[in-house]
Amino acid sequence: MSARVLKRFALIAGPRVNTEPHVMLACPHCGDSNVHFDGPPYNEDGHDCGDAPHGLGNRGDTVVVPLIGECGHAWNMVLGFHKGSMLLACRDVRRSERLATQR
Repeated sequence: MSARVLKRFALIAGPRVNTEPHVMLACPHCGDSNVHFDGPPYNEDGHDCGDAPHGLGNRGDTVVVPLIGECGHAWNMVLGFHKGSMLLACRDVRRSERLATQR
């Protein structure tokens, strides 16, 4: 599989699942595709003025999905609502040994 990195957000074209095409998340730092949840997703209220701590310049709410890779990196996938559009970004890339495997 080939990774396509979109401004520090790695997506990998995956095989069809139940006849539906999809993409797989990959580490934005190294491109490794072994990714796990690192806690429950949570909502940050933007108060219609861009107050969300992980905001992307959006004025609406932001949903943060903590992720961790077996590569030893952790990050947050952030979805932000702004005037009818949904923004997607990767934030807070950091080193984490919790799931790092010997390679």
